[in-house]
Amino acid sequence: MARKMNFYITTKNSDFLKKNFLNLRFFALISVPDIVSSLGEEYESLSDYNKFIINKTIIQQVENVLKRKRFYSIIYSNPWIDYDSIKNIHEQFGENPLIKDIVLLDKKDEPMHENLWQYFKEVTFFPAAKKKRIVECENFKTPMFYWLNDMDLPNDLKERYPDLIDQVKSSLEG
Repeated sequence: MARKMNFYITTKNSDFLKKNFLNLRFFALISVPDIVSSLGEEYESLSDYNKFIINKTIIQQVENVLKRKRFYSIIYSNPWIDYDSIKNIHEQFGENPLIKDIVLLDKKDEPMHENLWQYFKEVTFFPAAKKKRIVECENFKTPMFYWLNDMDLPNDLKERYPDLIDQVKSSLEG
């Protein structure tokens, strides 16, 4: 049986990732800025047609990576990440049997995207001091993880992130 991969999402570029993680050669990096620039375009001025081409290119690159045995996981780098991008990724790849989970990469002490945590079961934090393997980094199971796995929320999570809990609840019900 084929190995299941995590699909990591970040707004950081490859230089930042190389400074923070070991063994990146085993991770397929899909860079939205590289795809946009290959079209000779600026992100802010993309036509609907070019957005369609970018989306198809991303899907094709992910499907190609999933066929290869060389990679452990996928890192999707998109500095313009928003709810619609995340929703699209979940819809396109969330049920893929070769993808284990879709995980957000964020900073722990100064979260860049805490408002997006509600759309993930897990958030993995960039290393604070030295380079690490991604699997060695601290991670955080969000309320969505507990609800989707029919588990009780830990008390420390209830106390620390009451707003996040309400956001996840409303996104799951809506």
